[in-house]
Amino acid sequence: MRVVRKCPIVGEPQGAVYRALLGVCVELGAATASLVVGEPSGPALEVAHAFERTVWNGPVVELPLTEPNLALLGAAVDGLFGWRAPDRPEDLSLHLVDETPILVADGASTWLLLTDAERRVVRDRLPVLGL
Repeated sequence: MRVVRKCPIVGEPQGAVYRALLGVCVELGAATASLVVGEPSGPALEVAHAFERTVWNGPVVELPLTEPNLALLGAAVDGLFGWRAPDRPEDLSLHLVDETPILVADGASTWLLLTDAERRVVRDRLPVLGL
């Protein structure tokens, strides 16, 4: 059993830090991402349709963290809080293979769910996050 603790991220990871956070989560085992698309049409839906091999579950789009999808996640916004309607889908989450979340960005609050060993990896790679 994976024993985790909730590690809040203070401030918004932006630019290279945001992209590095995505990459570290993948290195730690993140396999899928999910985003919420609140409007049935418009720019947020267009962004969601740009991802490859998506699965729709109501307003939630789930996508594998393939190289193209990861690149689009990193390029579509300037920072983690950029995932906001109406121009973008909202509430980015990254999940392990067993669907356990590892990164949750819900509005302006963001946290990682990490084991102690994973927390050390993130802290060493991204000290700016203050974990």
